[in-house]
Amino acid sequence: MNLRTCMILVLFFVCLIYAQESDSSSIIFDDSKVHYYELQFYYSSWQDSLLYYKSLPDEDYIPARMIYRISETDSIVLDSVGVRYKGNSSYVFAAKSPKKPFKFSFDKYRDGRRFFGVKKLNFSNAAKDPSMLREKISYDILGKLMPSPRACFAVISIEGEMIGLYTQIEQVDKTFLKRYFSNNDGNLYKSSDNGSTLLFRSENQSDYEAEYELKTNEKENDWSRFVGMIKNLNSDENAETVVPLGSYLDTDIICRYLAFNMVFSNFDSYTGSGRNFYLYDDLSKSRFTLIPWDLNLSFGAYSNNWNVKTTDIITISNLKQRPLSRRIIEDDSLREVYLGYIRLISEEMLCSDSVAKLTEKYSLLIDSLVKEDKNKLHSYDEFQKNIDSDVTIIDNMSRVTIPGLTSFCTQRCAALQTQLESCTPVINPSSKHKPESISQFHFQVCSSNKIRFRYILNTLVRDFRIEVVNMAGKIVFSESASGKPAGIYDSQWSAASSGQGVFAVRILSGRKLLQTGKFIVLKQ
Repeated sequence: MNLRTCMILVLFFVCLIYAQESDSSSIIFDDSKVHYYELQFYYSSWQDSLLYYKSLPDEDYIPARMIYRISETDSIVLDSVGVRYKGNSSYVFAAKSPKKPFKFSFDKYRDGRRFFGVKKLNFSNAAKDPSMLREKISYDILGKLMPSPRACFAVISIEGEMIGLYTQIEQVDKTFLKRYFSNNDGNLYKSSDNGSTLLFRSENQSDYEAEYELKTNEKENDWSRFVGMIKNLNSDENAETVVPLGSYLDTDIICRYLAFNMVFSNFDSYTGSGRNFYLYDDLSKSRFTLIPWDLNLSFGAYSNNWNVKTTDIITISNLKQRPLSRRIIEDDSLREVYLGYIRLISEEMLCSDSVAKLTEKYSLLIDSLVKEDKNKLHSYDEFQKNIDSDVTIIDNMSRVTIPGLTSFCTQRCAALQTQLESCTPVINPSSKHKPESISQFHFQVCSSNKIRFRYILNTLVRDFRIEVVNMAGKIVFSESASGKPAGIYDSQWSAASSGQGVFAVRILSGRKLLQTGKFIVLKQ
């Protein structure tokens, strides 16, 4: 055995141990490159087995040898990796193609085994998305807004033959929860393929088990907090005792999620179909929060029988069947937060060149592989065209128009700007009292995390201050103008160290509240 062979073997075993014992998952979610997986099944009838197990209620796995390419010369090999088909409409759409969506399980046949810190990986086949970019770009955007799965591109080959180019998606499980929440012991629920409304059925757990699936703590199988949350959400707002929404739901995260859905017309979601979301009972905050899922039909690829480019952000036709959306929109304060996120997401992501830059970056990364992919569900010409222009596809014998990514952004942006003009602005302060010593005060959001204050003092003031308060009521910034002579004053505050979310600005004289306003900070 020569030195090079020894070095390769050492590297292999070090990588294998590291991949199994350490959460180094950023390696396999590095989106600057395409990842390569080779599967070798232990028997020749693997296709029949995958099809058969997908037809069963439990959708069980079959074992395969998996090779993950580290470089052109080095790879990691794992025996007995669980492999199965996954998906609903994306699986049906690929019925006549070998390029069906996959799920890998690394601990199915090897208890406790991890692959770069993860137990499972999902591979989406870009069904009904000729651009092949919707899911990746959407997860990138949502990753700036809320806990969201990571995504990158990957190639899967079986027995030496390329099956196709896929979008690799992080699994939402206890490992995922540990990355984002201080406590991952709560119940995680997934909406059903037929849609989940969050309507109250009864106090019986069994009345919800067809509409939601419990993904953690299955042995305990205790849905009492979930049923209580549903009951509170659907309570009569005119009743004597109404539990505040924010006491059992993370309303800030939910406003971000609903705003994203409306800005990017992601209607195969709770907003539209009622599908493709998780609910997590975050025990550390004693509140439920939403986690997004399955974004391949964002940018208007699924219409829900709405006009994806002009749909109104307030007047939504299904609000009676979507109590979560309805409660946010009908609450004056929460509607203001929701509209603030719509304004911010549309201005910084939809209406800017942000999406165009992402489409250029990722289309260049995968272009040659799309061309090479013999099993792709849409043509190479459609891939190129759908980045800028609408493409018509056949879905279940019907002709469906899939909007171009950048053209959708332009048209949706124009519609949202018109709608937002009729909504109450979030950033402009509102006067509570008319202060004699101050002739003008305003603040400007300079970027996602810098706020500029300007105020004009007519006379010397004895007690005047500016405060910035977060959603928990904690003062994160304070500036006193007491003792300053008449004049124009400017100051700036960076929110980088105070996290993201909704912040309130308060202008006070002693204990008297003079003016208030709100702004939103997003993760950079």
